[in-house]
Amino acid sequence: MDGNTALAVDGRRSSQDETAAQLAKRYADPAHLKVWAQSGGRIAGYTGTVYGTTSCHGTQSDRDGQPARSYSLEISVNHYTEAKAVRPELEKLMRALLPKAAQARGCQ
Repeated sequence: MDGNTALAVDGRRSSQDETAAQLAKRYADPAHLKVWAQSGGRIAGYTGTVYGTTSCHGTQSDRDGQPARSYSLEISVNHYTEAKAVRPELEKLMRALLPKAAQARGCQ
């Protein structure tokens, strides 16, 4: 182990009805990075990061204690040779993990 994070995964419930495209744009735009989106904006990303969002009801948000409206999952890889090459793998990983992660956090 070299102490460097190779894969980071973070999920949260939000009182906002955010899409993955909105999240990706929020972080990519200041760095002038190109954003890609699909599935109606529910899966989106830039360089080595992908976001996925889904509906969430019946539980509190993680930050403000208000009812949750969406669940977002962020997956980032830190070591890759080309962003275009890693994108299909990130999309595949997101499609597999998002439903299970949302369900584990009380979102259906």
